[in-house]
Amino acid sequence: MEGGREQNYYPGFVDALSNVVLTLVFVLVIFVFALLMSSNKVAKKMTEALQVEKEQAQNRSDLNEALKDLERARETGGPGCSTQQRSRPNFAKSDFRQKAEINMTTSTMLVLFNINAISVTEQTAKIIANFVASSQAKANGKNVKFVIEAPENPSAATPVIGRETQLGRMLNIRNFLLDAKVLPRNISIREVSPTQENGGYEWVKIYAKE
Repeated sequence: MEGGREQNYYPGFVDALSNVVLTLVFVLVIFVFALLMSSNKVAKKMTEALQVEKEQAQNRSDLNEALKDLERARETGGPGCSTQQRSRPNFAKSDFRQKAEINMTTSTMLVLFNINAISVTEQTAKIIANFVASSQAKANGKNVKFVIEAPENPSAATPVIGRETQLGRMLNIRNFLLDAKVLPRNISIREVSPTQENGGYEWVKIYAKE
């Protein structure tokens, strides 16, 4: 008490309480804003994941159709194909003569198929996954694009059979790249002129490019 009057603490208490309330409101606004931003990011990622799943399903459907067309072509032999040439493709899950080699110096992977074979073995699938992981690690976070190429096969029974075998192999490789979490937009396929690898045209090569 000063000069016979009590000191009034109420205005100071109101000021302090106001500051606390304003601070809490500010923190709450920041929290709500951050929550909205994170929810938008999650929704965007979920949308992208659903889109990728749809593209993968479509790609698998396209591959199945291509394989069915290839099987029908093998059964009929295609135009101008003799009875001896009407061999069915090798769809076996295991193909002990299939080879897969990685060269990280050139960022390439080479897959050697048997004649008429288009399937990819489990061992080759694992090597493809390792190649993808190694290529992405080598890129240090940069976007990596994969190019699948296969040659025309002048020794095929008919041009149609050679083209369908080539396409079936590249689509099979593409599916295993998708299984390794490579986005469809980062995968492309292309035909190249007849070039031999290990003395034959039965190969597919994958390039990893930043």
